[in-house]
Amino acid sequence: GVRVIGDIVTDAEVMRYLLTHPDLSGVAYWEVIGPDPADAERAFDEARRMLAGFRALERPGGVRVGVSPHTPHTVSAPLLQRLAALARGEGLPMQIHVAESPDEVALHRHGEGMLAELLGGLGVAWRPSGSSPLGYLAGLGVLEARPTLVHMVQVDEDDVRAVQRADCAVVHCPRSNEALACGRFPWELYARFGVDVA
Repeated sequence: GVRVIGDIVTDAEVMRYLLTHPDLSGVAYWEVIGPDPADAERAFDEARRMLAGFRALERPGGVRVGVSPHTPHTVSAPLLQRLAALARGEGLPMQIHVAESPDEVALHRHGEGMLAELLGGLGVAWRPSGSSPLGYLAGLGVLEARPTLVHMVQVDEDDVRAVQRADCAVVHCPRSNEALACGRFPWELYARFGVDVA
């Protein structure tokens, strides 16, 4: 009986299926991963090409195409900025996983922890910004695209104020947060600033 969906898609065949399904509406976000800044131009050109092909399949009242840079640490800064500019310029919905775990905060603030070790093992040279994951996105101008922010557990008041100013919605993932021991979602903080939470 499901008729409206929001999904992050990594398979072109699935994307085409969702976009041409006669009984569905919502948004299918094409996921982009590209942590190497030297590869940002190629990765962006590929993402833009894929998105243009998918958008040709959009139907009035059907599923819309969106873009989802995976996370602030699996998509390089120049690629994040290009994707955000594309989303703003073409009116594409955008979604990104951010501020999920304490490890993500340690990575962004100090370049330490399990995620830093994992990225290093993959040959990704990560340079910490010294700010929170959300602060990093704000500093890059990504929030200007008004992305939907997924997880957002590891935040402080400054982060939530930035989300409210940018008029971004937040998606809480209780089962994922519990399974990965990410911490408690700060409902009260979002409510205090009137942020939309799904």
